[in-house]
Amino acid sequence: MKYFMILFNLMLLGSVTAVSAQNQVYGTLQDIDQQPIDFGEVRLTLKDSENPIQTYSDTLGYFSFNEIPNGLYILEILQLGRLQDQREFYIDKTIDLGTLSINTSSQLSEIVIEGKKKIFETKIDRTVFNVENSIAASTGDALDAIKATPGIAVSNADIKIVGKNSVSVMINDKLVQLSGEDLNNYLKTLSASDIQKIEVITTPPAKYEAQGNGGIINIVLKPKRENAWNNNSRFNYYQASYSNFRIGNTFTYSKDKFSVQAHVDASSGNHSRTERMTNIYPDETWISIDPDKTRTKRLSAKINLDYQLTSKSNIGIQYLNNGYKKKTIWNSAITDIYDNKQQLTSGILTNGHTESEEQFNNLNLNYDFKIDSLGKKISLNLDYFSSDKNNERPFDSERLYYTSSTIPTSIKARSTGDIIIDIYSAKLDFEMPLKAFKLDYGAKVSWIKNGSDSKYFDQISGTPILDPSKSDHFDYSEQGQALYISMNKEWSPKWNSQVGLRMEATQTKGISYTAEQTEKKNFLDFFPTAYIQYKPSEYHAFNLNYNKRISRPPFWALNPFRWYIDAYSYTQGNPFLQPYNTHKLELSYTYKNNWNSKLEYSRVSNAITQIQNVNESDKTRIFTQENFYNIDIYSISQAYTFSKYPWWQSVNTLNISWTRTTFNDDNKQIYEAQNGLNVYISSNNSFKITNKLTAEVNGYINSKSHYMIYVTDPSATLDFGVSYKMIDDNLKMTFNIYDIFRTSTSKSYTQSGTNKIIYKNYYANRYANLAISYSFGNKNIQSKTTKSGNEEERNRL
Repeated sequence: MKYFMILFNLMLLGSVTAVSAQNQVYGTLQDIDQQPIDFGEVRLTLKDSENPIQTYSDTLGYFSFNEIPNGLYILEILQLGRLQDQREFYIDKTIDLGTLSINTSSQLSEIVIEGKKKIFETKIDRTVFNVENSIAASTGDALDAIKATPGIAVSNADIKIVGKNSVSVMINDKLVQLSGEDLNNYLKTLSASDIQKIEVITTPPAKYEAQGNGGIINIVLKPKRENAWNNNSRFNYYQASYSNFRIGNTFTYSKDKFSVQAHVDASSGNHSRTERMTNIYPDETWISIDPDKTRTKRLSAKINLDYQLTSKSNIGIQYLNNGYKKKTIWNSAITDIYDNKQQLTSGILTNGHTESEEQFNNLNLNYDFKIDSLGKKISLNLDYFSSDKNNERPFDSERLYYTSSTIPTSIKARSTGDIIIDIYSAKLDFEMPLKAFKLDYGAKVSWIKNGSDSKYFDQISGTPILDPSKSDHFDYSEQGQALYISMNKEWSPKWNSQVGLRMEATQTKGISYTAEQTEKKNFLDFFPTAYIQYKPSEYHAFNLNYNKRISRPPFWALNPFRWYIDAYSYTQGNPFLQPYNTHKLELSYTYKNNWNSKLEYSRVSNAITQIQNVNESDKTRIFTQENFYNIDIYSISQAYTFSKYPWWQSVNTLNISWTRTTFNDDNKQIYEAQNGLNVYISSNNSFKITNKLTAEVNGYINSKSHYMIYVTDPSATLDFGVSYKMIDDNLKMTFNIYDIFRTSTSKSYTQSGTNKIIYKNYYANRYANLAISYSFGNKNIQSKTTKSGNEEERNRL
């Protein structure tokens, strides 16, 4: 901690930067009929810089740029993403540009074509999809825009980068603390017309936390419209085996220096699943079928407040609350046991239900200070997260014997689990574009407390009796400190490079009171990143990237408590799990910004996976997680975006990978390491039938795959959707059918010594969705100050 504070203070000292002379540039936009142009885009760029300052004209056509240092600048005026005017001049004093007339109805001229921004751009550490210039992506919501982004796969409630296991979604560089269906429904509240670009970061730089290897999707919003309010109300009806519905509302208000957004969503309905597992032993075969029907109720609310303190500083606060209740309506699992002659000898019948309830809260306080208009900025984020989760599972399980006179054995019990998590964190970031290079650096500290109280009650006598041997109280604490620095240097118009280093120190302590185990761990790790880009011409770009990441075990996986499924099956955490690292090297080539080829190699060391240990005497199955394998993944991928016709855009992806698994624990040689090929093909197609009516046809095919200790059969899906807009595009109706042919379900196999295990689970992936969304608002709230220029984009959710 001592060295951390020294380095932190040095960073603060390094942030003191002299501020150049400040000037103002302002003017008014009008059309050829001398009417003011509302929401006209104006950009001011220091010559030879890639960081434009951006603003929009107000309802009177007025725009302004404040605190502009001396220098040679390029001014660009755009309407609907098209360049209408461009001029170059030197700024060393306040300049009144007067009234600028723009012909908004004229056809595209040569300067418009040349000045139109590309739909796709390949940056040194990310791929940029300019949503505002894509017809297919800019007419829907944020989820539609993500679907149209090359390299992104969206299926049901899952968003991921092709070839990755998971992904983090950010808005204006702030993490969205939602996942699954909650995340998708929130993205549907954001209009694609409010999105400037989507950044796909497959190799995150040092600025971002080293946790996880799934990549980042960063949605960059346009600067907010000043002096306006908007409301979006929505309704969703889902029909699978059972029906579900969701209602929600989002209200946005902005006036002068203040803006607010309030978001609420509620859902209720029933879900079904069927899990099937077959254990093939030398002397017996166990076939378990576990169907259930669960009712879920969820309520979430989010509010953002944003206030411009001065022309240089902005403060914001965000609060998110999410709660759900889940109750099993019925759950009756049967396990049939056959001898080695496939004669049914006995069975296990388990009846029970699970009740879960969780409330989590997330509070964020953020502050931004712009040192100058060239991009120098300091950002501070303070966060608090809390989660309170309660689980209860009463069940009775009976062993029945069909071919003998053995007396049936049974148990009747109730398991409960209470988990409380508190997380505090503080993060400070500095962005310092200098004349010779761009420098980013920052620090983060975090404190985590996790308490788990789990109890097991024997109810065979009718009176609950606590069994201490199957109960536990587990406390886990973690402290983390991180420092990072990143430097970007553009050597010439063709060559660019970036290097970074992130240091993370972690101290953990886990205490299991029943097992009388205390596990303390201290980690200090460094995570380098490196990028090289070569652009021989406008249509060609080569990128070579490297980074190192870390994956930490989730809190629940560290808890040694046993959660009983039936009399012969339980899950158990492992307090000895260790974080593991991933090294990745990536070479990519982009042609004409719509054809991307990629070669990738990654090495995962001492990774974690779930395994099933079997007690040979009574066939009790213990599901737990352990570190014991390394995996090498070689992949080649090709992404192509077809957009020749204005009415059709097709995003197509091919990914071919080969994996090789080795064990670093001799005791795990009983498992069969899987090495083999995997092919993934996807195609997302958007059709603009009329200005009001659009349709989409999406699908993927996944070949038989080999990964870790599992073999998975092929799977595929085909989705169809249609969308229609009415009432000046304010009312939108959408109908989708997912997994039309019910082909997304597949089998998985694994081998443990003489025990072969087969999994086949179905989670009702085929369903229909009817969505209705209506937006209304006022773009002309009377402002106290009629000539208040817009500022740069603000970080807000």
